[in-house]
Amino acid sequence: MDKINKERWHNSIIKLKNVNFWNDTELPSNKYTALASYAEIINGITIEKGKCMNIDSNNTISQYICCNCFSNIITKITNSKLIYSIILFNILGILCILYILLDYSYKSLSYLGALCWLVIPIILFLDSNITILKRIWLKTFKPWIHLYASLLETIAFCDICGWDFRTFIIFPAMLFNQINIINSDAVYFKLKTKSIPLIQIILSIMWKFFMIYCLRFGYFENIHPRNMIVLSSISNNNTNMNNTNTETIFYLNNVSLFFTKSMSLFIILCGEAYFKIKHTNKLYFLHTNYTIKKNKEWNIMNRNERIYKKQSLNKQVINIKQKIKTNNFSSIQNIVI
Repeated sequence: MDKINKERWHNSIIKLKNVNFWNDTELPSNKYTALASYAEIINGITIEKGKCMNIDSNNTISQYICCNCFSNIITKITNSKLIYSIILFNILGILCILYILLDYSYKSLSYLGALCWLVIPIILFLDSNITILKRIWLKTFKPWIHLYASLLETIAFCDICGWDFRTFIIFPAMLFNQINIINSDAVYFKLKTKSIPLIQIILSIMWKFFMIYCLRFGYFENIHPRNMIVLSSISNNNTNMNNTNTETIFYLNNVSLFFTKSMSLFIILCGEAYFKIKHTNKLYFLHTNYTIKKNKEWNIMNRNERIYKKQSLNKQVINIKQKIKTNNFSSIQNIVI
């Protein structure tokens, strides 16, 4: 009798679990949950929010705007070991800009370095995946902060150099180097080439540290520190016999602007390097915004999604039954496919 009672009790528990299946899978309705990605049924259409799915590696900018022949050449370069030549171009560009800053005489090196810093972003931009690139620049704000800091840093250092011929290498080098790091998530998302963006980040960190060090101890030739922007002016009334007024003006210096923005980028790049070392399969700039709702609302959305899926399955079953009645087996195969 005890065994029979245990079996009956066990069977009743299984039946209760089957009845309360949906309640077991739902969240407690009196609490809140924050989700980074979810699906929502709007007007009978499933809309994926926060998800970046079905990424086609061939959906690149070169495939979209260039001819097939040129796009195939770019694809062959990026899918082979020739992609590591970008690191050599990067090192060559850094050496050119450092040499032209340390030795002011050779102007031809500035044009050679500028050519290096134009080839790198063009290749990376053409090989960028459109789906990931749209999500990086249109769905998150982090790349715009990165771009803002690098743009101010570039303008400040060009002003330190007096906007002379060195601007031809300084401007593309500083600005495009950071843009390449941002766009690298849309290029090197394949597992085979994940080390290239990390090398670029480490080179950029070392380069910024060396430039700050050389500028601090006066190793750069022919620089022009000056006040760029008036921040505030304060007039002081003197109690002298002449009763004259003096005005104190506070400026934003180009050297101080360069130091502050370079240190900001230095910290950002260190954090990005740590992120890429720790999370090899994650993209730094590909973020989703968390949506917080009460669990009751999430449960309703999940129920609507289940109902919609059930209705769509019922429609497919009805269509298959109608095709069976009319003996139209070829169309049944298309539906199944």
